[in-house]
Amino acid sequence: MEVSPVDAPVRPPQHEYWDEKICVEPEPAANNNNNNASSSSSSEKSAAIAAMGGYQAQGLRRAGTGSDNIPEPAPAYMKGDMSNTISPTQGPPQPGQAAFLYKDEPGFSRGDVPHPVADRQIMGLSKKTFILVVSGLALFFVVLLAVILGVTLGRGASGDKSGSGGAGALGLLEGSRLSAMNWTDPMSGVEHSAVFYQHASNALMMSVHDSTSQAWRSVNVTASVMNTTKAIGLSVLPRTPLACVTNAFQQSCYYLNAERRVAEIYNTDPAFNGWQAGVFGAKIQARAAPDSRIAAVWQVCQNCSNSILVAWQDANGADVKLANFTKPDWAQGPTLFESAAPGTGLAFSTFNDFRGTSPFGTDPNALRMYTASGTNLVELLNGPETNFAWGIGNFNNPVTSGLSLNPSPDIASITYGNNGWDNNLVTFLGSKGRLMSAVYRGSGWSVQAATLGGAPASALDGFSSIAATQGMRVYAISQRGDIHEFSTNSTNPFLLSWSGVVNA
Repeated sequence: MEVSPVDAPVRPPQHEYWDEKICVEPEPAANNNNNNASSSSSSEKSAAIAAMGGYQAQGLRRAGTGSDNIPEPAPAYMKGDMSNTISPTQGPPQPGQAAFLYKDEPGFSRGDVPHPVADRQIMGLSKKTFILVVSGLALFFVVLLAVILGVTLGRGASGDKSGSGGAGALGLLEGSRLSAMNWTDPMSGVEHSAVFYQHASNALMMSVHDSTSQAWRSVNVTASVMNTTKAIGLSVLPRTPLACVTNAFQQSCYYLNAERRVAEIYNTDPAFNGWQAGVFGAKIQARAAPDSRIAAVWQVCQNCSNSILVAWQDANGADVKLANFTKPDWAQGPTLFESAAPGTGLAFSTFNDFRGTSPFGTDPNALRMYTASGTNLVELLNGPETNFAWGIGNFNNPVTSGLSLNPSPDIASITYGNNGWDNNLVTFLGSKGRLMSAVYRGSGWSVQAATLGGAPASALDGFSSIAATQGMRVYAISQRGDIHEFSTNSTNPFLLSWSGVVNA
């Protein structure tokens, strides 16, 4: 049935859904009261409607965002110039006639569909992708630069600090002190070395190395004590001195609590996780000077009393006091020295009198202690030669002089040698934290700066605290806060060969 173009109903186009989703709504109808509209205009309008298959478009515009009703989608793709596709029987469009084809209508082809203009490409990438890539790379380099600057400035700052400097790999408390010991497990034959220090959190820590794994592992001693005793805290003086000893079955450590009283913790667990509080503090009530150090030794031998001896500087700042644990109880001992330098280092070592030829054989039945009196390094001795009374060694002469004051240096000592452990190595800190060695070979002392063989640059800036073990190992805290390990031997005890850094 033929429909009049003028009265043709408005209908939506019949076609498939398309990709471009544009919501449209009819524009308001034209003013019908226009008296100047000519009959030719109506004729042209009717012809245009006829050319569109009887569909009266009425004009389309984009729907406003506030529209409540979503109108039918607009027709898909339109082409304004169809002169190449109009059938010859239709003839060319008349002037003013709009020629449109709709998708799926006769004469429509994919070639008629307008394609979006391709993005401009930069270096083979679309403009948008190129911008994203460049922005990402810029952000990456900014972050990388910030990290590099942070690490560099952090290292520089730590290198300028005094004391133990930065935290290092172990997170040491600045000004942390060291203690060290070695032993061989009597059951398994495994050799152990242990280093004790204070973490930045104030916790007491232990790094232990064994001959089986050849690796370091760390133990939080404070956490172990709290777990074992169910205590809510362990009162430890920041930058406390440390003195730790062992008889191969038990490890015992001595430190200052917040009231500067000497306190004790010990462990008998082979895994080192069974630390608990000892009774030293309750038995002795030893209050130390503000800058006191502590020394300890466990005298183990066939003819010894199997005693633990602990020394500290009394609250008056001059007297070096002694306590001993024997059979099995703590007792206050004599005053060892009455004119010690304030904050002096203290170091014990076992020794053999008479070069191991006495009735006591080669047992380490004698003791030596090293401390500072003013700028002098002094030796105190006890053993068969002194009828087991304490006296001044080295014929009442200082071992060496010229030690620093304020602060007085750390001191560590060990005995060594094949002839009854008759030789002594005393290590102390000289000016600018330089390692110094005093060596006794049975006929006098030789003192000189230690040679650090193979040490990295970070170990050459001086040290703040040292410790030594009978295994002829020396441990020292560098200005960067790392604990360096050195080994030596009886052939050349002035040479300390760098072994590495304690890393756990």
